[in-house]
Amino acid sequence: MIVKATQIRGEYRHMTKLLKIMRFKNLIIIISAALISSCSSAPVARTAVTHPPLADMQGVKSIMVTPFEPSGNLNLAQQVGGRLLFGNHAVNEEQYRHNMAKFFTNNLASYIKNSELYKSIPYSDDKQGTDAYISGEVTKFSFSKSKQNKNSSSNEAGSVEMTVYYFIKRVSDSKVLWVQTIIDSYEVAGKMTSLDAEKLAGIILTKMVRAITPYQTIKQYNLEKDKSGDSNMKVADELVKNNMYDKALSRYQSVYEKTGNEVAGYDAALLLDATGNTSGAIDAMNALLNKATDFNLQKKIIQQLSRMNEDIKEQELMRSYSQQ
Repeated sequence: MIVKATQIRGEYRHMTKLLKIMRFKNLIIIISAALISSCSSAPVARTAVTHPPLADMQGVKSIMVTPFEPSGNLNLAQQVGGRLLFGNHAVNEEQYRHNMAKFFTNNLASYIKNSELYKSIPYSDDKQGTDAYISGEVTKFSFSKSKQNKNSSSNEAGSVEMTVYYFIKRVSDSKVLWVQTIIDSYEVAGKMTSLDAEKLAGIILTKMVRAITPYQTIKQYNLEKDKSGDSNMKVADELVKNNMYDKALSRYQSVYEKTGNEVAGYDAALLLDATGNTSGAIDAMNALLNKATDFNLQKKIIQQLSRMNEDIKEQELMRSYSQQ
């Protein structure tokens, strides 16, 4: 049998069309599955949580801020010599580094003075009369132009970047309670000004004070999606999505008590935690762990129990700070 070249080319084109159609159909199936999955996603609960300071500040009742480096200002000789050796841009960045060091020194001292947790002690070389002191250094301040402005000689749109190293040390035994380096940047729409530098410094300062004072974050609780088709579970899920956690908790608990639905028990325990009853959530998780038959759910229960026990320790630490 003789097969003509035109016949082979025709069959090849036909097969190519079939493959394209099959790929297109598979793509539609994948997209449809993703849409169905997103529409029936598991509910998520969110709540604000207060954390203790990052540093161990127990027993610290007074804090002194010592000048951040580089302290002082560039003198005339430094400015002239710097411009000759490195150019105006480098000298300007160095001056900003000095200015930002003063910003952190002054604003940290002001923050502590207005804090209800600590007494602010004025700076002295001997560090007398304070339990701990904070110091540090602005190790880098730089401004880089955006790509479209690289060829421009003026300081227009770009990014300001700053690196700050700081530490907290206890005076009585010279123990370092906390040390951290923060690197952050800030996008500048037009010509950079001192206000832009201070905005970035303010962002960094907000992160720094977490070391000495309680701070808040938003905790997310990823509940399990029920697959039983129980209408009460669907109602409970909708209540969670509408931030009605107390009503959803009652509904999950009722379903679990009546049917033994493990997902309902798990979600109820998470909502106990989300509504502030971590001890009750631990008891509920432990009880569920003894009965659960779903291996994947058992693993999640163990993970949640570990996290909740750490949260209990954090809550106890928070109470100790409130009693100082």
